[in-house]
Amino acid sequence: MLAWSTKTKKRADDAAAAAKKKAEDAEQARLLALEQQRQHDEAAAKAADEEKIQRREKIFSGEETLLTMAAEWRTEAENGKLEDSENKIALLLSHLTDLLATCITQQEDIHSLDDSLAQVHGRLRQLEQRPVAAPDASSSNTSDRLEALEMDVGSLKDGVQLQQTATQQLEQRICIAANNSSSEPRETAPKFDGQEIFRDSTEIDPISWFRKFELTLQLHYVKVHKHHAYLYSRSEGVCQAWLDNLLSKYGVVAAHLHTKISWDDLKAAWNKRFQVEPSEIKAMDKLMVFEQGMLPSTDWIAEYQRLTSVPDIQMGFKAIRHYFISRSCLTLSNALTHVEDTLTTTAELFDQAAQIIITNKEAKNLRSSAAGPSRDQHRPRVTVVAAATPFDQTSEAVSVNEGDRLAAARRPGRG
Repeated sequence: MLAWSTKTKKRADDAAAAAKKKAEDAEQARLLALEQQRQHDEAAAKAADEEKIQRREKIFSGEETLLTMAAEWRTEAENGKLEDSENKIALLLSHLTDLLATCITQQEDIHSLDDSLAQVHGRLRQLEQRPVAAPDASSSNTSDRLEALEMDVGSLKDGVQLQQTATQQLEQRICIAANNSSSEPRETAPKFDGQEIFRDSTEIDPISWFRKFELTLQLHYVKVHKHHAYLYSRSEGVCQAWLDNLLSKYGVVAAHLHTKISWDDLKAAWNKRFQVEPSEIKAMDKLMVFEQGMLPSTDWIAEYQRLTSVPDIQMGFKAIRHYFISRSCLTLSNALTHVEDTLTTTAELFDQAAQIIITNKEAKNLRSSAAGPSRDQHRPRVTVVAAATPFDQTSEAVSVNEGDRLAAARRPGRG
């Protein structure tokens, strides 16, 4: 009897152990299947994310290409040389279609992930609201399921965060592009009404012409890279030949010259080629050869004072006084020679000259045009005192009219 009982108990224990082992094997197989399914889902999600990232990066990398294409098409349209427009429009529409499709797909993915996350949160709340059961043999299974569930939630959160980051980047790019397009002034086609076409510095003053040319481009908000082509279109003769040599040197057309030389470098080369001298150098060059000749003394004094008042001119007062006195008409020169040592500034020099021509008719040099330029200016001076010239009512009347004409000549000059 005891042997039978022992044998029966052993059989029961073996059956229980076999059932337990079978249950454990089944649970292990189920967990393994869950893990494999999770890995498969993660791999599929990762592949889908990589595909979306590649698609998005393709669009972002093509942004610069689209901007370049748009700039080139605008230039061609302004020049009336837009060719193969249908294919270009089709290409642009294709890019826009890809962009819209990507945006729509991302929005759908975001909504799908939001729904999945809401479902997971609902399941977690249901689990938290269940009463806590006594520990049993299945507690380990529940723990494993919770761990797997937490891993799924973590992967979902990572996917949502990645998708939201990508969407924010795309929205920021769109907002920046929209703000730039609305805040920047709109470029218009410049009109050069009344401005001559530049040929050579012998026909037109290059300084004033170039200033007016640049001002016109700035008023119409023309992009800097287009200045080269406009300069070429406003040139002829020697200037255009010089620009043609540059185009041949770089092997480009006028519309693409900006890719080879900057606008500042082109301006410097243009100024050097056409000898645009600084104002102080031009004033010095004129002062070295300037003589009164047939000029009326009022014009002579005003022009000489203008030249000597140019900023940064490299000429001292003694040199100014010497050349002004020696190159004035004979009467004015003799009168100034008499008081030369008392003059210490340019203001005193020109004020004294103005006083002399008011009180001395001969010093006004009004009849020199009929007699022609005097060659006696460089001969030994005959000292003539201005006060010795007869002063009558006519001189007094003329002096009133001369006052307005000499207003500019009496302004303070260089000291």
